[in-house]
Amino acid sequence: MVMYEMTQVLLSRQLVPGFLGMLTCGLLTALFAAGSMLLAELPWYVLPLFLLVPLAVTLRAPDRAPFIVRAAVLAGYALIAAAVPILAAWFAPR
Repeated sequence: MVMYEMTQVLLSRQLVPGFLGMLTCGLLTALFAAGSMLLAELPWYVLPLFLLVPLAVTLRAPDRAPFIVRAAVLAGYALIAAAVPILAAWFAPR
């Protein structure tokens, strides 16, 4: 969702999100999550923590704000939600 908003900011026009665009973003995110879980050697039950990031980005952003403000708010939501799996990886017992 953040990439979609940033693309709108860069192109300065409204875009219609297609199924293939969102599928590509979702697939890349899932592969990144699985790869970082394997790289950090985390147990399997840490993987659901990665679901917090897409759930956080679905929170409400200011509707009347410009695209750059909406993208910044959604990026902030994503960064806060990403802190949970990062901290789990940081404090995971080896």
